[in-house]
Amino acid sequence: MKSPTKKPRESLAIFAKYGLGQNFLIDPKIKLKIVAAIDPKITDTIIEIGPGHGEITRDLVKRVGGVIAIEKDKELALELESLGLSNLEILTGDALRVIPELVKSRALKTGDYKVVGNIPYYITGHLLRIFSELPTLPASIVVMVQKEVALRLVAKPPNTSLLAAATQIWAGVEILGHVSRKSFIPQPKVDSAIIRIVPKHVDLSPEELVDYYKNIKIIFKQPRKTVFNNLKVKIEDKKGITTALGALGIKENARPQDLSIEKIVKLGKLLKSWAPKYH
Repeated sequence: MKSPTKKPRESLAIFAKYGLGQNFLIDPKIKLKIVAAIDPKITDTIIEIGPGHGEITRDLVKRVGGVIAIEKDKELALELESLGLSNLEILTGDALRVIPELVKSRALKTGDYKVVGNIPYYITGHLLRIFSELPTLPASIVVMVQKEVALRLVAKPPNTSLLAAATQIWAGVEILGHVSRKSFIPQPKVDSAIIRIVPKHVDLSPEELVDYYKNIKIIFKQPRKTVFNNLKVKIEDKKGITTALGALGIKENARPQDLSIEKIVKLGKLLKSWAPKYH
């Protein structure tokens, strides 16, 4: 199989499998920006999700102790193997399933590994939730996602989203730059963004964190409705809801997007303290 460096750009579009959300990065400046953002060190282990034809992989293997590439497309995995890159291990499978098993089996320690990749928008939320539940977290995660998804991830009041609430509780999120759809072949219908996610200390017990995730699903169940209306579906004591909201300075007509992560945490704890069956 020919090296991807010799493939004409047109052929990349032909080989793309739309069912896997494949769009191959062709802009060298963006590649360099992603590599710089991951800040590779010789002591790092890098987990790369969806390496494609090795657009970023070939640079990373020269800079780190090892790259573990997770590729769902068996044909692409074979192509990567044919490159004969040192320090590269290729695992074929779905990243959603492979990553938890990989971190556990390799006994990867918190901060000893980093993650990079181009993430299909439809698995972003699920993938980030998987990372949040790992026993040991990566030092950082640098990924490209759909621009709209990136904006939802970094959103603050009055634009807080369910995705922001689910992610910002365990990590800091920042947009490093936007990426034009013209930087890919085949060209997607939307622009992308490079984001960096850095895990942080979570001042919640594992049980409290489980409650928190249940809580945000209730609060954001109907984003256009008020927090009060979403809560009353689960809690019959409407006066109690009003009292809890008032105690935290949350207006009764406030909507989910108006709440900060801090207030969501406090609200969940307060509601559970007098309504144990809330969740």
